Amino acid sequence: MFSDEVKQKIEILKEIDKDFKLFGADHHHYEFNPPLKQEDVSSFEERNRISLPKDYRDFVLNVGNGGAGPYYGIYPLRLDYNVDHRMEGDNQIDLSAPFPHSKDWDQDWVNEINWDAGEKPDDDLLNDYFDTKHISGALCICHYGCSDFVLLVVNGREKGNIWIDGRGNYSGIFPEEIKDGERVTFSTWYLNWLNNCLEELANNRR
Repeated sequence: MFSDEVKQKIEILKEIDKDFKLFGADHHHYEFNPPLKQEDVSSFEERNRISLPKDYRDFVLNVGNGGAGPYYGIYPLRLDYNVDHRMEGDNQIDLSAPFPHSKDWDQDWVNEINWDAGEKPDDDLLNDYFDTKHISGALCICHYGCSDFVLLVVNGREKGNIWIDGRGNYSGIFPEEIKDGERVTFSTWYLNWLNNCLEELANNRR
């Protein structure tokens, strides 16, 4: 079971990396928030007219509601309807609408502006670019760094897959992929992080 493997490997990391030397470890300390209750998750799904991907649901119910994870850790699932982007304050994401993308997305004007010369888009372009309508149907689950975020799609054709919201660096919205366009689920993404951490620590001890 995904959650069992997570808990087992986190304990190993916690034992080996006691000084929190791996990236992000000094932030999350390999700790999790308390898991959610089944009734709370079901209520969240009903209110937002979605069903969470099974692996993510397993995580918040049996591991923890956010905490240790890739980059700076996993955001908690917020149960109070205030599902925001963490970059746009209270600009809520509509989870009941399908995620609008199936391939890389960006606005044409991003590549037409001479950024080096100090050109800047006008406010109307920016407001539309950063509107959460472009990430409907996705949870913002992690801060990638440098104003980029990790999304987990919970509604639409890409449900269950990890996407990157790179609009903070004007790099658009695009899927996380393993190879040859193969999509990455939450459990694959998370376990890849765990395994890479364990491999890095093993190499450091040689």
